[in-house]
Order: sequence, then structure tokens, then C-alpha cells
Amino acid sequence: MMSRLSFQLGLRLVSFGLWKSSAPRLSKFLAWTTVLSLTLGIASLVMITSVMNGFDQKLRDRLLAIVPHIVVLDSLPEASESAFRAVTPFLQIDGMLVAAGSRYISLQGVAANDPIREELSRHGTVDGRWPSDSPDAREIALGAGLMRSAGLRLGDSVRILLPAVDKGVLRPRWAQFDLVGTFALGAELDYSTAITSVNQLSRLLNEAHHYRVTLTQPTEIEYAKRQLQGLTILSSWDEQYQSFFAAVKMEKIMMVLLLALLVLLALMSLSSSLQLLLVEKLSTASMLLAQGLPPGQIRLIFVTYGMVLGLVAICIGCALGVAVSYGLPDLMAWVESISGFSIIEGSYFAELPVDVRAFDVGVILLCGFLACLLIAALASRPLLRHDLMSQLR
Repeated sequence: MMSRLSFQLGLRLVSFGLWKSSAPRLSKFLAWTTVLSLTLGIASLVMITSVMNGFDQKLRDRLLAIVPHIVVLDSLPEASESAFRAVTPFLQIDGMLVAAGSRYISLQGVAANDPIREELSRHGTVDGRWPSDSPDAREIALGAGLMRSAGLRLGDSVRILLPAVDKGVLRPRWAQFDLVGTFALGAELDYSTAITSVNQLSRLLNEAHHYRVTLTQPTEIEYAKRQLQGLTILSSWDEQYQSFFAAVKMEKIMMVLLLALLVLLALMSLSSSLQLLLVEKLSTASMLLAQGLPPGQIRLIFVTYGMVLGLVAICIGCALGVAVSYGLPDLMAWVESISGFSIIEGSYFAELPVDVRAFDVGVILLCGFLACLLIAALASRPLLRHDLMSQLR
């Protein structure tokens, strides 16, 4: 019963501190400063987290649209495992494209039924047509950035220098292809990737092809590897780009930590607001103590005040952050149309990528609530029996 009374009195303090005109100006100013600063801090944290999630997901999707998920030496005995979307012949070799200078390329030989065609169309754009699967044809598709930097156009002839070993001696050989298609993912791979038929490349290099395993869920790479035990795995996307995604993850963590420090500063204003309220309500606390209300219950009143004040700000901040995050791409486009200045110009994204995740918002909400509870509990420590009696004297 007493706990309920303390909680109700704490709620009244929140209402009094924010809305009543009779509340002391300094106390009211600190209360509103706490709510506004904490709201903006939490909203910024939600927005930055969502944008970083968007960048990470977009980069991952575009990368995995063209990079082999897993490459194995031999074919799978049976590709009925649900984790495997497709198992197709595949061959890859590095070379030099010679046109207006020389450029490093990664030449992929893919099969006609390889899902790469569908993935490139879904996550990017494809112009022209796909290289023919006929062994006699010499056709190639280049990344849009590579084709543009080399000054090539569809229908041009492309010369590529490929490494080849003849009787143990490295003898580079020239290969000539007809440029029949181009693709754009909006990623760095646009400047270094070329695609041809696996039959063409296998015949050209006089090498047996390997097998490309495309996963239903590329993120479940460890589970897929366990299903491939006994086979020789030549490469996998998680090992090939481990350092890249580790760097992206570290960048996200550092951004979140910097914003968390700003939120911590906002929480300090909550502590100041609560301590000022303690001074103002000291006489009221003494009356409650004289009427028999335990010091712990008196302390609960002020803990409730700090907890509710902080929770209101955190909830508003999360809601504001989610709403602004969803509208951020349109807002950025509007600002760019007015100012003529593009914030993401020169990047691989046509618009700002945003990925709002309920888990992240929930974690921010929970951590913010616990932080407010801790700040309120620490700031109200003077209301312990010994401290309260000493202050009343």
C-alpha cells in the first residue's frame, strides 16, 4: 500500500515539475532540459544505428549478389539440403584488362543456370545481354565502373591478359572477348569484376571447373560449411571479406559509443534535476517522515520521479528516432533538391540506406530505462534514514 502511495506521489511530482505554473522556475527548467536532451540523444542513437544497419545490409546484399558464397572442388553428392539454393559449375581467375591502360580484374566463369543473373538484376542493373554459354563463343560482361574507366562500349572487343602454366612454366596468354553486357551493383566490385561463361573459361584455360554453392541464407555460412564436411572448400565469402565486415562493425560500434556518451551527459541533467528537487522538497520529506512513512518509501517517491521522467523522454526519443529514420531517405532527397548539395555523392548509394531493427530499438529502450533507474537511485541516496535525519537537523 505504501509503495503504491509512493509511486503515485512520484507521478504527481513529474506532472507538477513539468506542467504546473507554480513549480519553481529552475526546477521546471531542469526537468524540461532533461526531457529534451534525453529525447534528442535517444532519437539520434536510434537514427545512427538504423543508418549504420542500412549501410551494412546494403553492402552485404550487393557483395553477396556477385561473390561466391562457397566454392568447393568437387560437386556435392546431392544438393537437396535446404541451406543450398543452387550448386553450379564455376571457375575464377585474376587477370589484366588492357584498354586505355591496364586494370586488374577478377574474371568469373558462371553457368547458365547460376542464380547470379537473378541476384544482379535484383540488387543492381543489367544492360545488354548475358554471355553465351556456347564453348565456341567468346563473350563477356563487365562491371559498369570497369567498362566506363576503360572507355569501352557494348560491342567492343576486349583484350585480357590471363596467367597460364605450361609444363611448369608461367606463360601468360592473351584472350579476346566480345563485350555483350554490363552490370552495376553500386559497389567497388563494379570496377574489378568481369563475367563470362564457365564453358568458355574452362576451355580457354584448359582447366576443370569447380562448383559454386549459392546459399538460401548467406548469413548461415557456418551451418552450410558443416553440411559440406568431407568436401574440399576452396573459398567462402565470410573468410574472404572477414576484415572488411569487421571494419564496418567496428565503425558502427564507435559511432554508437560516441552517441551513448552524449546520452550519458543528458542523464547527468536528470541527476541534477533530481538533486535540486530533493533540496526543494526537503521539508515535505520531513513531514512524511514525521507521519511515519519509512525513509525507503520516501526515497521511492523521488526514484519514481527520476525513472518516469527519464522513461517518458526515452520512449518519445525512440518513437521520434524510428519515425525520422523511415522518412530520412525522402528528407535527404528533399534537402538535396533544395540545396543542390548531395551528402552521399561519390558513394555507392543512390539514396541513404536505412534499416530499423526492433531488436536494436528494444536494447536502446531497455538500457536507457536501466540507466535512468540507476541515476535516480544514486541521486536519491541522501534520503536514506541517517542522511535524511542529518539534513533535517
